[in-house]
Amino acid sequence: MATPAPGCPRANARAIPGAVTPRAAFEILAKITAYLRQPDRRTLAILGEGGTGKSALMAKALAEAEQNYPQRAIVYRFIGATAASSDGRSLLESLCREISRCYGTDQSNIPLDYRDLVPEFSKRLALATAEKPLVLFLDSLDQLSASQGARSLSWLPGELPEHVSVIVSTRGGEMDTSKNLRGKQVSEAVLEGLELSEGKELLGAWLANVQRRLKPDQEQAVLDTATELTETAQEYWE
Repeated sequence: MATPAPGCPRANARAIPGAVTPRAAFEILAKITAYLRQPDRRTLAILGEGGTGKSALMAKALAEAEQNYPQRAIVYRFIGATAASSDGRSLLESLCREISRCYGTDQSNIPLDYRDLVPEFSKRLALATAEKPLVLFLDSLDQLSASQGARSLSWLPGELPEHVSVIVSTRGGEMDTSKNLRGKQVSEAVLEGLELSEGKELLGAWLANVQRRLKPDQEQAVLDTATELTETAQEYWE
């Protein structure tokens, strides 16, 4: 078994919400795979409405990247999972610190102010090397707080440093984070809504993962809602 890159913790698949792959996501997973093989110094953005399975897809892509590229530094955040992850300043500081740990560099000079962290984040991305490329997954940019202007995405470089791959997801359409990504000339992939059979597959896998079950009418109520499956299912636990 290959050894992960030193200094970079690996994800616990059971701790990631929705770590399953509906069939509708296969094309986008293939695009992510191709992007990681030949990065083009642009961010890859996964766009989709709420409930389309973006977090599930990102979790699966993360798991595959960790398996296929054990010598790369792989850093990830599921924004909105905690209050700190939604705060722009806290997010950038934590990313700067984790990237620094991955490359064994000094963390004592990482600034604390948001305005100083924006250029610092680009500097930390540039620590990536040909021997140890960096892969960054950022799920749900639309969950970022509006404070400090983090949703403008001014902190995300339009052109990535060499040996860096960045994969993000956000709601599409008129969402401000989607518009701001397009202003950076990112590479886009749109995740369409799930078919009913795929929704059942996703819900079933999630319930099995948390060792819960629904009655038939409860399952139908969840599927009819067509929003975030995990949040709705919690109301119907037996």
